Amino acid sequence: MKPLNADAFDLKELLSKRERELMLLMVDGKPRDQIQIMLEISYETFKTHRRSILRKLELPNDMELLRFVLQNDITEKDY
Repeated sequence: MKPLNADAFDLKELLSKRERELMLLMVDGKPRDQIQIMLEISYETFKTHRRSILRKLELPNDMELLRFVLQNDITEKDY
Protein backbone atom coordinates (compact mmCIF):
# COMPACT_ATOMS: atom_id res chain seq x y z
CA MET A 1 0.00 0.00 0.00
CA LYS A 2 1.40 3.39 -0.98
CA PRO A 3 1.67 6.00 1.80
CA LEU A 4 -1.06 8.59 1.56
CA ASN A 5 -0.31 12.26 1.69
CA ALA A 6 -2.79 14.97 2.66
CA ASP A 7 -1.45 17.11 -0.18
CA ALA A 8 -3.15 14.73 -2.57
CA PHE A 9 -6.51 15.60 -1.00
CA ASP A 10 -8.28 18.86 -0.33
CA LEU A 11 -9.81 17.63 2.91
CA LYS A 12 -12.05 20.67 3.32
CA GLU A 13 -13.66 19.90 -0.03
CA LEU A 14 -13.47 16.13 0.18
CA LEU A 15 -14.94 15.65 3.66
CA SER A 16 -17.98 17.37 5.09
CA LYS A 17 -17.57 19.51 8.21
CA ARG A 18 -19.26 16.77 10.24
CA GLU A 19 -17.00 14.08 8.80
CA ARG A 20 -13.92 16.15 9.68
CA GLU A 21 -15.23 16.65 13.24
CA LEU A 22 -15.88 12.93 13.65
CA MET A 23 -12.50 12.00 12.15
CA LEU A 24 -10.60 14.23 14.60
CA LEU A 25 -12.58 12.92 17.58
CA MET A 26 -11.88 9.32 16.51
CA VAL A 27 -8.17 10.01 16.08
CA ASP A 28 -8.15 11.77 19.46
CA GLY A 29 -9.17 8.43 20.96
CA LYS A 30 -12.71 9.34 21.96
CA PRO A 31 -14.96 6.28 22.29
CA ARG A 32 -17.80 5.89 19.80
CA ASP A 33 -20.54 6.48 22.36
CA GLN A 34 -18.88 9.69 23.56
CA ILE A 35 -18.55 10.92 19.97
CA GLN A 36 -22.23 10.19 19.42
CA ILE A 37 -23.14 12.27 22.46
CA MET A 38 -20.78 15.11 21.58
CA LEU A 39 -22.04 15.35 17.99
CA GLU A 40 -25.62 14.42 18.90
CA ILE A 41 -25.79 11.65 16.30
CA SER A 42 -27.13 8.12 16.25
CA TYR A 43 -25.02 4.97 15.97
CA GLU A 44 -26.16 4.56 12.35
CA THR A 45 -25.09 8.12 11.51
CA PHE A 46 -21.73 7.49 13.19
CA LYS A 47 -21.23 4.36 11.07
CA THR A 48 -22.26 6.17 7.89
CA HIS A 49 -19.83 9.05 8.48
CA ARG A 50 -17.01 6.66 9.42
CA ARG A 51 -17.52 4.56 6.27
CA SER A 52 -17.70 7.70 4.16
CA ILE A 53 -14.43 9.07 5.59
CA LEU A 54 -12.59 5.82 4.92
CA ARG A 55 -14.02 5.54 1.40
CA LYS A 56 -13.23 9.14 0.46
CA LEU A 57 -9.67 8.91 1.80
CA GLU A 58 -9.26 5.45 0.25
CA LEU A 59 -8.29 3.93 3.60
CA PRO A 60 -9.12 0.36 4.62
CA ASN A 61 -9.62 0.85 8.36
CA ASP A 62 -9.43 3.10 11.44
CA MET A 63 -5.76 2.33 12.07
CA GLU A 64 -4.83 3.61 8.61
CA LEU A 65 -6.96 6.70 9.27
CA LEU A 66 -4.98 7.32 12.46
CA ARG A 67 -1.71 6.86 10.58
CA PHE A 68 -2.87 9.22 7.81
CA VAL A 69 -3.82 11.97 10.28
CA LEU A 70 -0.63 11.62 12.32
CA GLN A 71 1.72 11.42 9.33
CA ASN A 72 0.16 14.53 7.84
CA ASP A 73 -0.07 16.39 11.16
CA ILE A 74 -3.76 17.12 10.63
CA THR A 75 -5.25 18.98 13.59
CA GLU A 76 -8.43 20.80 14.49
CA LYS A 77 -6.83 24.12 13.55
CA ASP A 78 -6.61 22.91 9.95
CA TYR A 79 -10.39 23.15 9.75
